[in-house]
Amino acid sequence: MTGPDDRQTSGRKLVITKLGPGGVCHVGYVDARASPDANELARKLADEKARTFKCGVDKPQSVGNRPPDQ
Repeated sequence: MTGPDDRQTSGRKLVITKLGPGGVCHVGYVDARASPDANELARKLADEKARTFKCGVDKPQSVGNRPPDQ
């Protein structure tokens, strides 16, 4: 994908991050370009997973649509 000045552009991802005494880590990712409801998906992931997510043990998950080239 190219931008207005013909440079390569990358996708946009929302990153759900856990901040707390148990560590700071990524809980998950949402591709904002491929998912029209990206903010809602990120909020849902944060509400459902972040509190119980164990940094260094649990693996972050990707939610939502993915671009066709990935």
